[in-house]
Amino acid sequence: MNPNQMDGDTAFQQICFKTYIALARNVADFPFVCPNTPSSKHFAMAEKWSQLLQRYFRFEDVTADEQLRTQGFRFHRLTPDGMRPPAYRLLRLDCVLQEQQHTIWCELMTENHFTFSVTINTPDLVKQTRVLEFIADEVAKHVKFAYDAQWGYLTAEPIRTGSGLFIRSWTHLLGLTLADTMPQALNAAEVKGVFGEKDTMYESASSEFYHFSNRFSINLTPTQIVRDFKAFLVRLAKEEHRARLRLAYDQPAILFDLLSRARFLFQQVYLPSPEETLYALSLYWTACSVGALEPLDAPQYQFATCFDWMADECCESHLLPAIREQDVQALPAAFLPFWKNRDPEMLRALWLRPLGEAPFSPAFLNRINHK
Repeated sequence: MNPNQMDGDTAFQQICFKTYIALARNVADFPFVCPNTPSSKHFAMAEKWSQLLQRYFRFEDVTADEQLRTQGFRFHRLTPDGMRPPAYRLLRLDCVLQEQQHTIWCELMTENHFTFSVTINTPDLVKQTRVLEFIADEVAKHVKFAYDAQWGYLTAEPIRTGSGLFIRSWTHLLGLTLADTMPQALNAAEVKGVFGEKDTMYESASSEFYHFSNRFSINLTPTQIVRDFKAFLVRLAKEEHRARLRLAYDQPAILFDLLSRARFLFQQVYLPSPEETLYALSLYWTACSVGALEPLDAPQYQFATCFDWMADECCESHLLPAIREQDVQALPAAFLPFWKNRDPEMLRALWLRPLGEAPFSPAFLNRINHK
């Protein structure tokens, strides 16, 4: 695919596997929440606001949900347990907008009084932002939000003051990393008002995972912020794709060697470390994006979810159903105790094992033979 002919959504999906969008609102003349000084008023207001939301949206209070308590921060950027004040409430809202159903997280009494958020793996950033605005506008009919004519919506976090919006995208940039051009990409982000840095949550041997977020919110609407943010990521994605193409077409032997090692690693029974596994998975998706490997057609190996599924805390719930019986039957006797105990590394290894069978494309092998 010619990167100059790649449309914006295709480019975006080449690198971005998760985006978090959050809209913060605070109630006028009501103090910010302080975890160390809970009051009965905070509890009463959290209950009142919950009842207000329940009048307009399909509503579920999931504050005590054990699965969300362990996975919420990593996958949905929900407030960690240690930062939740006593009056904290977590609500899951379902609403229909323009004949489409949306599920939105609503956190009450975090740093801000209301935080409406969504975590998505699609390029529909503007559409999702408008859903958050719609919910906030409905609440604003009954609750007066803290607003200043000069500064906009007032929030507990300076970066959100103005629109109240915060957006962060997690990206996969192995091409630019191998080309050693990530410093220039991060500098370009600064010029565009975007903050980018290496993501330690997904860090692997080559540090090819980065997250980007908006730096400014004052005098901008949420829609403007999101459009400019996505435009930057689309430009970055096209640069990333060019770097991958240079590797696949100009240095196919190097890519072939890297992929051969990755495929061998996938075929092993027990992988050495999560970092090495992530790097092999990163190579797999980079190769698929430039036609060097033919991707496996299975939902558990989709780009938008596989990096999250590497997490130990979700191995059993997400990875276990995807493991093939033939791989379990092929386990040496020495590894059976690990399998019986559902050891996380064993689950990851068995889940990834079929990727070792992903074939090289004929066109890629032909380029290697003619180099």
